[in-house]
Amino acid sequence: LRTIPTDFQLALSIVQTSLLLRWNNIGAVFTNDLYGIGGRTAFNIAASQNNLKTPCSESIDVLAVGALKD
Repeated sequence: LRTIPTDFQLALSIVQTSLLLRWNNIGAVFTNDLYGIGGRTAFNIAASQNNLKTPCSESIDVLAVGALKD
């Protein structure tokens, strides 16, 4: 039983909210692990299907962020 939405459902929600706010371009910040990359891919697909431009995206190194906690 999955209790959280799929990456695509989450991405589509973000895209639809962006469109409701009349945003034409949106940037993405994601982690460089499987979860972040999968989310970015789903977001790019949803954005493309809804004519939302994504001119920039930036990845965050999960290991570097973890090192900051120590």
